[in-house]
Amino acid sequence: MTANAIVYAGATPVFSDIDLATYNLDPHRIEEVISPRTKAILVVHQVGLTAEMDELLAVAAKHGLAVVEDAACAIGSKYAGTLIGKPLGAMTCFSFHPRKILTTGEGGMITTNNEKIAEKLRRTRQHAMSLSDVVRHSARRIVTETYDEVGFNYRMTDMQAAIGISQLDRLDDLLARRRYLADRYKQALQDVGWLQVPTVPANCLHNYQSYMVRLIGHMTPKRDAIMQDLLEKNISTRRAIMAIHREKPYRSERWDNCLPNTDLATDTGLILPLFHQMTDVEQDYITESLLSFRP
Repeated sequence: MTANAIVYAGATPVFSDIDLATYNLDPHRIEEVISPRTKAILVVHQVGLTAEMDELLAVAAKHGLAVVEDAACAIGSKYAGTLIGKPLGAMTCFSFHPRKILTTGEGGMITTNNEKIAEKLRRTRQHAMSLSDVVRHSARRIVTETYDEVGFNYRMTDMQAAIGISQLDRLDDLLARRRYLADRYKQALQDVGWLQVPTVPANCLHNYQSYMVRLIGHMTPKRDAIMQDLLEKNISTRRAIMAIHREKPYRSERWDNCLPNTDLATDTGLILPLFHQMTDVEQDYITESLLSFRP
């Protein structure tokens, strides 16, 4: 979970509300929670849709803050024609968890345009050794590494990296298939009065890591009942992106009634199955089952 990274660094996460149309951080709400103690803005590209980075970067520049992008779900997505991963902020972080579009089983990747940050990342990922094992093993004279700071054992294995590199060759096809399926969902569901299909700003290209709809109107309390009904038809769904301020380690009265859009999206959002191997017939069964629900 994104907030954990802040805690691991010895800092305190402060939450800001989302834009209910995109489920991403609302740039117009951030200044409400910025204080003299604020050091950075950690931006999540939710469900694979890029956040409004120009506006977020403007807020960060105004207050002298760093910007870190959590692009765990956003590989292949674009903002203003630029692929996520060419950092607009200090760095961009990806996940290769099994549920991601590009997976190595576990692990991830960080990209940055800052050479000082890149050098520190390379060093601290392997116990902060002053010399990499590649340099040591290829040296023609005896060299001894030092450990000048506390580091981590965050290296990806060569086997995992090989799996990821091979998937990069297929990434464009995987994304094209996901976008095709997302468009089929949209055509089938966009006129349903009790469903809100994803909104994609004109300057963004969604990778559809997840296809999240939201229940509206009289159906808003029925999310869990719909999930159970679909499960009984062998269709596995997920509730919307979870609001971390509700989880025990981060629960506080401070957040009560402060994040209404986040709370609403969490309570009414529904993630439908979407994977590149899905057939049109399978998808039609899902949409027909969803629309046949009767309270």
